[in-house]
Amino acid sequence: MKYTTLVWDWNGTLLDDVSICIASMNRMLQKRGLPALDAARYREIFTFPVKDYYYQLGFDQAADPFSIIGLEFIDYFKQMLPDAPLQQGAASFLEEAGHNRLRQLVVSAMEQQSLTKNIFQLKIGHHFSQIFGIENNYGGGKTELARWVADQLGNPSECLMIGDTLHDAEVAREVGWDCILIASGHQSANRLNKSGVPVFADLSEANQWFSSLLNRRN
Repeated sequence: MKYTTLVWDWNGTLLDDVSICIASMNRMLQKRGLPALDAARYREIFTFPVKDYYYQLGFDQAADPFSIIGLEFIDYFKQMLPDAPLQQGAASFLEEAGHNRLRQLVVSAMEQQSLTKNIFQLKIGHHFSQIFGIENNYGGGKTELARWVADQLGNPSECLMIGDTLHDAEVAREVGWDCILIASGHQSANRLNKSGVPVFADLSEANQWFSSLLNRRN
């Protein structure tokens, strides 16, 4: 078991926020007379940068520049955020990793202040040595942030990233981290299986796999 560090994505991976993302977007779509979004379609089209996903939904780029509608979404999202729970299996995975003295940190495309507040509201902040978010609310991705974090951590072969999107796999590949993905977040298993990294149905299944690695170490 070579890993000493778990690098967690937040939205969709540890935080079960898909339903509030869909509800927030549907408020925006309804205002504009556009078709509503369901979970199946959402998981097939959500992507990074999120700007591309917005315009797949039919927003008019001239009438609705992303600089405006991106913040409109965040306003709705923040209203619902206190209702978003942890993903099933998240707490036990974090606790087991901590019990085995693995370093854990979060690298997220969520704005830093909101990210930190959300994590501590859910009473899991003590699991993380560091929490890294981005500087704005536009969800442009986290490749540059991950490069900086990777430089600080060193030893990329000892780091495992856990995420829920193809972007997470791309980021991990960019900085030399191994990666696993869960299909209970923002993208479908069908899409994630194209990443070339292990894909699990949810965190409980991923934790079973990880526990087997820990048992080999012990």
